Amino acid sequence: MEYILKFFTVKCNTEEINPKLDELLKKLLPTWRLEQGVSEVFVENFIDRKLYGKYLEWINRDIIKEESDIIKQSGFKMNEIRKDIHRIAIHFIKNI
Repeated sequence: MEYILKFFTVKCNTEEINPKLDELLKKLLPTWRLEQGVSEVFVENFIDRKLYGKYLEWINRDIIKEESDIIKQSGFKMNEIRKDIHRIAIHFIKNI
């Protein structure tokens, strides 16, 4: 997970990273969740670019289902963090 967050930091180097957002993303996107999404969406773990959208949908649904209380406590809304979640999830599947 650490390398994903390093990528996120590098990718957003023109913006100031909000430490609160960074901490939230660490909680929402552990490696096991990203790997579970791969096994749920991609057949035999073959990464097909046509299924990226389904993978992102799965990640979003799982986060909303399991972590909505954490998001609410953080003060962020899902719409505000969705872009960052997608960036990290796509980076993960491109690098496995």
